[in-house]
Order: sequence, then structure tokens, then C-alpha cells
Amino acid sequence: MSRGLTKLALNFIEEEKNEEKIIAQIESRLKKYYSFKVSKLPPKLQPLTVQLEMDTETETFITTTPRWSVWTNSLSNALQWFVSRTDAMGWLGMGKMHVLSESQARKVFEGLLPDKRGNRLLDIGAGEGSVTKCLAPLFDKVVVTEASTSMVRRLNSYGFQAIHVLDIMADPYLSTQKFEVISCLNVLDRCSKPITLLKNMRTLLQPNGLLLLAVVFPFEPFVESSSNESGGYSSNQYQPEEFIEVCGRTWEDKVACFTENVLEKTGYRVVRISRVPYISEGDVYRQIYTLDDAIFVVTKENEGEKFAGPSSEEGSTVDRCTHNSNINPCPSPPSIENVDNDSSWL
Repeated sequence: MSRGLTKLALNFIEEEKNEEKIIAQIESRLKKYYSFKVSKLPPKLQPLTVQLEMDTETETFITTTPRWSVWTNSLSNALQWFVSRTDAMGWLGMGKMHVLSESQARKVFEGLLPDKRGNRLLDIGAGEGSVTKCLAPLFDKVVVTEASTSMVRRLNSYGFQAIHVLDIMADPYLSTQKFEVISCLNVLDRCSKPITLLKNMRTLLQPNGLLLLAVVFPFEPFVESSSNESGGYSSNQYQPEEFIEVCGRTWEDKVACFTENVLEKTGYRVVRISRVPYISEGDVYRQIYTLDDAIFVVTKENEGEKFAGPSSEEGSTVDRCTHNSNINPCPSPPSIENVDNDSSWL
């Protein structure tokens, strides 16, 4: 072998070793995002838990997803003179997220889903579609909604029936449908009326339908909007009209509080709980960015049972949870500058 080929082969070996080292480091650090203490949950929730772990699909997402570069970041800033930040990401092919792999989704839904034939999934707030792609093999048909026009184009290009909509009940097609499964992943903390959205999704579910939720804890909501000012787009963040307060020190406390204080009071019954990292593409500084997700699979409570919603008063708030008198009081909504302070990175 020539000296040049030998050097090239050694470089490949070194790159493989570096990649294996990176994956090992990431897997070690992500373990905390999958583990939880079942015994710390209320007794009624303990039998509903599913323990997940990092798999090859998650590893592939981490190692193959393009990261933001100086070039793509500059292009995004330039595009935001004409379109919103999310639309700019859509045009650039960025904005990829990972919540559940296909195999993890199958484990979460194990024993809950009948044969996929005839089953339809409605994925609300699908973004650029990478998360939806992992769920799609479990269903016969997938319908998605998204507020960004460029993301809708990308979703349509993947073969999904994509609907550009802000209010699912205002859409003439969606408002007349009933779905076997609805997914709403990391949307409740980024919409203005999360309680109304929970109620509306309940309306669109079949009588024995399932709602798959991913909720980031700590729950720190804000709503992002873009407005055209002085010939350019300006991104703004504001507090939601309906507030969900999630109490507790630990992830387990927050799951219990969210279950009692939000899900049960909006007419849902929890049938499955798990924990995963919510992973987004990295940049020149960090391999990935990670938040802490709780996964809930819920079904509609008895149709005749009353359920609570937000009051008609502006800025209504869901009642505080009472399952544990020793937990921290619910915090005030975070300042806009600090909304990302609890994110972890690898």
C-alpha cells in the first residue's frame, strides 16, 4: 500500500474511533433523560410506565443530522427579512427534531393499537416532519397540521396530507373528522391556548381513540410570532392566553401534577407514561441540544363525565395540583430572555 493510501486508511480509522467515542459520550449523558423512579410516581400511575432507552435510530439522528453552520445561520438571518424564522428554517431544510424512534413508538403503543389497517394519525404541529416519519409506519394514513407554509410544503413532499392551519376546529376538513390516534409533540408549551387545544383534540378523537403527548419539563411556555415591520420580519415572543402551571421539584412530581391538574381535568385518562430526550440539531458549538420530555398516551374519559376547561376570564389559569403538599409552589412564567436556560447540550 502506498504511503498516501496508508495515511488515508489511518484517517478513516481515526474518524471511526472518534465517532464511536462521541456516540459513547452522548449515550452516557442521555441516560438520565430516559430513566425515572417509578416508585416516586402516584400508585395509580406506576403500572402505566414504560422504560425506554437510546437505540440505533436515535444514534443515527444524532450522527447524521446536519448541524447549523455559520453559512446556514447567516442565510436564515437574511431570509428573516422576508419570512418568519420557522419559514426560513423550512426553506433551508433545517429544524429537524427527534422525540421517539419507530421502535420506541411501537413499544409505547404496545398492546394499545389494533392492526394499523384503517388507523389514521393526526399529527398536530408536525414541524419539518422528522418526528412524524418515525410514527408514520404504525398507521395506514397520516394527516398533519402546521402553521408554517414552508414546512407544509416539506410535509407534502414526504407524502403526508399536510394542512396549513392555526385552529384545528376552524378547518372545514378537520372539524368533521374523527381520528384513531392524535399526536401533539412539544406543542402545548408553544401555543397560546393549550387547554383549548387539549379540549379540541378530545373532540377529534374516536370514542376509544388515543392521544400521544410529549411535554417538556420544566414547563416554560411562550408563543412565537412574526410580524412585518419596516419592510422586514420581526420575531416576537409573548405569554400564552391560557396558563398551565406544573408544580414539583422532580420529573416524577411534574408528571403527577400534569396528570392530575391538566389531563384529568380536561377529560383524559392516562394509559401509558415514559421519558425521553427531546433532541434538536446542533450547531458549530454543540453536537445536539436536548430538553427533558414526558411522554403520555391518554384516552378519553367516560363521555358522560364532566371535565374542566379554562374559565372565560382572560389569562385563565388551571388550578394548582394538590397531590403532594411538599412540592415547590408553581413558578411564575419565565422571562422571555430565560426560556432556554434549562436546555442541556452535548
